[in-house]
Amino acid sequence: MSYYAEYDTVKTKMRVPDDSLKDELMIYIQEVEELINNRLRAKLGSRDVKGREITLPLTTSTVPAIDEELKAIAHDLVEGKFRLKTSEKDMLWNTATEGLNDYIEKRFGWALDSPFRVTPTITVSPLSGSTGTTVTVGGSNFIPTSTIRLTFGGLEPTTSPTAIVTDSSGSFTSATFTVPTSFSTGVYQVKCDDNDIQDRNQRDPNVEYSGDLQRFRVT
Repeated sequence: MSYYAEYDTVKTKMRVPDDSLKDELMIYIQEVEELINNRLRAKLGSRDVKGREITLPLTTSTVPAIDEELKAIAHDLVEGKFRLKTSEKDMLWNTATEGLNDYIEKRFGWALDSPFRVTPTITVSPLSGSTGTTVTVGGSNFIPTSTIRLTFGGLEPTTSPTAIVTDSSGSFTSATFTVPTSFSTGVYQVKCDDNDIQDRNQRDPNVEYSGDLQRFRVT
């Protein structure tokens, strides 16, 4: 199974009418996958700033995730390798490898000599309501197995569960709190961060702490 270049797409792109070249193309597809993974590993390292393992090959569910530009470059690389092997014409191969280098530099250039940065995100539902409303919060891209500090309008409400702890991928779901009756009409920040002081004292000092916020309107 390939994640970057797809056989059917390569076959269509090269206008191959049948599967007579399938075995050969599958070898090139695998070689291109190894090339891309090696270049990505050299740039990204093995763990991001949150201490999470960076999984290769990239897929739609990894962080970072694969995108259509990288897949297009992979298809060019496969065709370029085919042309290089069969006719010794290297122009397409050289262009495609330069395209891969440019892509990695453009998307991950700032990661040089430092771990890959990820930005936590939270979801808040609903985004408005009266006092007494139950608000549900979820988040992703936080430090794995970390305690989340949740504040509403600068205060720490009672949450369910009482301790919000992320899973092994840095996510949490279905944490709830109730809008306090003491709050007046207005807009307040719901903030979550993984900079819990007890966690911080136990973690690698190189791990980056950060968070995200959404706004809730009390009606």
